[in-house]
Amino acid sequence: MKACSKCGETKEYSEFGKNSWTKDNFEYQCKVCKKTYYDSNKGKRASYAKKYKDNNKEAVAKHAREYYQTNKESCLIHRRNWQRRSRNELFDGYVKRVLFQQYGIKNFPIELIELKRAEITAKRELKRLKNI
Repeated sequence: MKACSKCGETKEYSEFGKNSWTKDNFEYQCKVCKKTYYDSNKGKRASYAKKYKDNNKEAVAKHAREYYQTNKESCLIHRRNWQRRSRNELFDGYVKRVLFQQYGIKNFPIELIELKRAEITAKRELKRLKNI
């Protein structure tokens, strides 16, 4: 059993995340408190990350290049899997790319994206039924 430093409740160790830097190898705050903190500060963390990225473009780009060179194979696998999911689940970015390729326009209203998504889904279903 361990006490959460935020809420003060005593909880099972399974309620805490792992942290190899602490004496007992568990976080100081329970998972619920940690999630509450992250959710309530999402905007603050995003703006800090954006500001850091804007102020350190060269360092961020260098780190990204080094990471890619070190982990090239896993990066390529991850990219392929993401592209497959994007195509299969019809993410907005995929549908926008299809619309851009067909019409050459970059900004589409959300209604048009939804219509194109429905059209692609219908075409895929027709193709699937035809192959049965």
